[in-house]
Formats: sequence, structure tokens, C-alpha cells
Amino acid sequence: MIVIKNISVDPEQVENHGQATASVRCMTFTGQDGAVIESVRVDLSQTLFPVRLEMDREEGNVLASTREGGYQTRLSIPRLMDTGKYLVPIVVTDSAGNEGQASGHLQVNYKCPDDLVRVGDESFIRSLEKTSMARISSASTLEFLDNGKGALEKVLGLIRSAERQINLQSYTLGNQGAGRIISDELVRKASEGVEVNILLNADTQYPTSPIGTLRLKLNELLAEWTRREPKQLHSGEIPESLVKSARQAGVSAGISVVLFNGRVVGEAARETKGEARKKTGTEQWLYRLWASRKKEQESADDNPSWLASFQGPGGLPALPLLDYAVHEKILVVDGQRAVVGGRNLEEQYFSRWSDLDLYLEGPIVGEIQKGFLRSYEQAMAQASLPRKPALILPGEGRSQVGVQCLFVQSRPWDREYHALQALVSAIQSCRETFYATSQYLVLPEGLLHDALKDAALRGVDVRILMNSARTAEEVSLSSGYFLSLNYLEPLLDAGVRVWEKTGVPEENVPQPYLHAKEFILDGELLAAGSFNLSLRSSYIESENLVFVWDQELARARQRNFMAKLGYEAREITPARLEVLAREHKTRIEWSRYLELFF
Repeated sequence: MIVIKNISVDPEQVENHGQATASVRCMTFTGQDGAVIESVRVDLSQTLFPVRLEMDREEGNVLASTREGGYQTRLSIPRLMDTGKYLVPIVVTDSAGNEGQASGHLQVNYKCPDDLVRVGDESFIRSLEKTSMARISSASTLEFLDNGKGALEKVLGLIRSAERQINLQSYTLGNQGAGRIISDELVRKASEGVEVNILLNADTQYPTSPIGTLRLKLNELLAEWTRREPKQLHSGEIPESLVKSARQAGVSAGISVVLFNGRVVGEAARETKGEARKKTGTEQWLYRLWASRKKEQESADDNPSWLASFQGPGGLPALPLLDYAVHEKILVVDGQRAVVGGRNLEEQYFSRWSDLDLYLEGPIVGEIQKGFLRSYEQAMAQASLPRKPALILPGEGRSQVGVQCLFVQSRPWDREYHALQALVSAIQSCRETFYATSQYLVLPEGLLHDALKDAALRGVDVRILMNSARTAEEVSLSSGYFLSLNYLEPLLDAGVRVWEKTGVPEENVPQPYLHAKEFILDGELLAAGSFNLSLRSSYIESENLVFVWDQELARARQRNFMAKLGYEAREITPARLEVLAREHKTRIEWSRYLELFF
């Protein structure tokens, strides 16, 4: 048996501005005769720290024969480390194969650095590049697709113009209306010999469009079978007559469809990161959430939520719709043109909902293409596909003139929270205004929550537009709206101002649900993509944001945002929040059980 005692973390509270450190010390002993301490390490695999940090022997405080005694190390607290109380596990092994573990505690508090420059400064642009692990590029063409009809025309035009390759990623692809039209065009282009690669999220795609999914997968299988001679077909696999019919129908290249399964891919990704990451301990943000719920319920259980009993990778519930997911929306055609934004490929996103995509040309498309292929290839590692997508990038010598852009992606299963950290970093550098549009505002205490409060307290005009109970009726019985109300009070108290989209007053009428994700900072920087101000976007789903430095565009979008607050929104003041809390008390309380869905 290994004994670990006298654990100390000094100081016990640190700030996440990037300059703080903390020392970790312990005493360790092995109870096995003849055994020698072989390893003493801090295992911080559920944090942004290195996966395994070896502790050093304290000079003069360790027995030479058994290596028992005092050990120490120093932690450098990364900038933008998530806030909250951390376990600091110490793991000790000896030569007899014994292992012992004990933990200290460290509280990380939010602190905005004092020396940050403006969001439009060149040094900020370079720092954001480093924070997001992305590369600054440019867009020779940049178009905001606010109008649903125009966005659908743009998407269909791009698909129809494809000559070599179509790469498509979506949370859902429907089999009716706009979704069916898009699917038909994809099948047609595949029959013409264009390489079509599609990445969809399995847990949302299957219930949304099982027939459409089957249709695409059948096309993929038929295309594979048509490439084979009749004698290569296995008995019972597929009738030769069907292969002949498929050939006559023009199915030749086919569509490669990957359905992302978060539980499988998450664990596969961990296995490439070293032994310590094979463990499925609870991620820091989720540990904090469970602990908060436990405190509220005054329960003695370690995991107070019923969801915790279905624990999967990262501590997430191993249940459909609750584990890791791909939430990005990307279309890249021939490596030259791209659409990135918020719209899923279903009818309502193009007909009545309020949403936003960006159309881009130029070198930035190469970054978007590489981002798609990385996600696609990571997901296809779990699938049996006939071919790997071709890497087609914007041609050499294309004009570098245009708007500076940064394409940022996050992959939580690999602990890459780049979209979250890039947005927080930008908020920290705001001096005057931060205007945001998001479906909902599901932000328990944590990094993004703290950044918004801090900005408002620093005097930044922080305004957020989200759905109302009326418009949110379109999705999950307005649960996202009522859940958002749980977290507004501390934000409003800090000076953050929140508006709700008013919607259509008539009963039983489809609502213009707000699905856009847009951020405007100091009238100089824009960001748009798939990222919501929510738990799932921060920690569970892969997301993207395109940051754009263009003052003229930013100020035009800012005017557009302010106009919306004036004619189609109502402010949720502290007094109004009190009224809503009384009117919807039960629904607000019950919504807390749905946190991980949003």
C-alpha cells in the first residue's frame, strides 16, 4: 500500500491571467518491503495543464534507498484556464506495481489581463492566432447571407457549379423542402463524377431524417458496388440486376457519408494522446456543474444529477444527444468557395427562421477546407469508407488582397476549446462595445460567463439578443429560453443587457426562431459561425467561428444589430426578469435538468 499525505497547494487560489503559478507538495511512502518509489506525478488530464507532470524530489527530504519522502512541482496557470475549484490528483507508483492516489485542491479565479490591446490592433490579431491555434488568412470575397431564400440560392448555386469536389458538414440534413432539394443536387453531382463528402451528426441526423440518411448511404453503397465486377459481388450482398440498374442510372462516383458518433470518436481520439487520457474522469467544467447541483440539492451523492449515472467519455452522459457532437455547418466547393455559419440544411432555416451564414472566397477557404478534412478524417477512422477525400486548396498565386480573417474550430473530445477561448480573448480586449446574437444564453459560472460580467463591469456596453418564450416555441417547448432565465440575474447585475426577440403575436403561427450566431466587437471586429453562448458550444460540440477584421463591415453589422433591438426585440430588465421568474417558476426550475442539451 502506498501512502500519500501532507498534500499542499500554495497558493490555494490563483488567477487565470497567464502569470500565476502554484506549488504542489506531498510526502509519499510505500508499505511494501523492498519496494522503491518509481514515479510521483500530478495527473491533470482533465484540464488544460500537461497530461502528466512529474514531481521532483525535495533535496534532503527523500530516502536514497526507497525514494520515500517529499516531492514537489510548480504549476504555471495557463491564460484562459477555466474557472472553478480543481482537484489536483497526485498519483504514485512503486517498483512492486502498487499505485496510490490522493488529491489537493486549487481554486482558479477569473482575471482579465491589464496589458491587453484593442481588438483591431495588429498585435491582438497575432495573439488571437496563437490562442486559437489557427492561421490568419484573407477573404477576397465576403458576403453576409442574412436572407434565407438568398442563402439557399447561394448554396444550390455552389453545389451545381462543382467540378471536382463538394465537402459538406451539417448538424442535420433534412429530406423535405430545402433539405431534399440540396440532397437531390448532391446525388446528381455525384452521378456526374464529382467527389461528394458529407459529415453529419448521428444523434441528430437519424431522428431528423432517417429516410434521407438511408437514401444517401444507399447511393454510397451502390456507387461502391458499381465499381466492382459482378464476379466480385458476394452472394446475398446485392443483386447483379440492381447493380446494372444503378450503372444505367448514372451512379458512378457516389457519396461518402460519415455519421459522427461522439462516444466512439471521443474515445478513439483519446487513445492517441497517451495513457493518462484513456481515463474517462469528469472534465473540469462538468465537475463544477455537478458540484454546484450537489450544493443546491444538499445531497451527499458525488454526482447529484441522474445524468451522471450514464457516464461516458469526459464524464458526459453516454446517452444520445448528450455526448460529444459535431455542430459545425460548412460547405466547401472545389477548394475555392465556402459557406460557413449557423444554418442547418432543413426547410425552416431557409424559409422562416432568422439565421446567418458567411460566403467566402480567397485563401481563407484553404483553412476552412483543412478544418473540414481534419474533422471528416477523424470521424471516418471509425467507418469503413472506400476512399479518403482529396485535398483541394485554393490555387497558388491567388490574390492575398482582401479582408483579414481567422477560421477557428474547437474539438472538445481533444480538449481543444479554441472557439470558446478565442471569443473570450476578444471580449477581454473590448474597450467600448460587445454585441452578440445567440439562440439562448445558457451560461453557468465559468470562463465565458465571467468574461461577459467583467467586460460590463469595465464599462463595455454589452448587449445580447436571444429568443423569447414565443419564438422559442419552435424548439423543445421553449426549454432553452427558460433555462437561459436561470443564468441572467448575475449578468444583469453586472450591467450586461439582454433582449428577447418578440416574434409573431398570433397564436398557432410559426415563429421566426432566432438561430443566428454573430458577435460584433468595438465596431472593428466581427465573428460569425456555429457558436452559441451556451454550455454545449463551449464544452461539448465542435464549433467554428470566422473572425473578420473590417471596420466598415463591423459598423454596418452593428447598425443592423441595433435596429433589431429597436423594432423586433424587448429588453429583459432586472424588473422584467423578476416578473418572468414568478410567471414561469415551475418551467424555469424544471429546465435545469436539461442543461446538457443546450
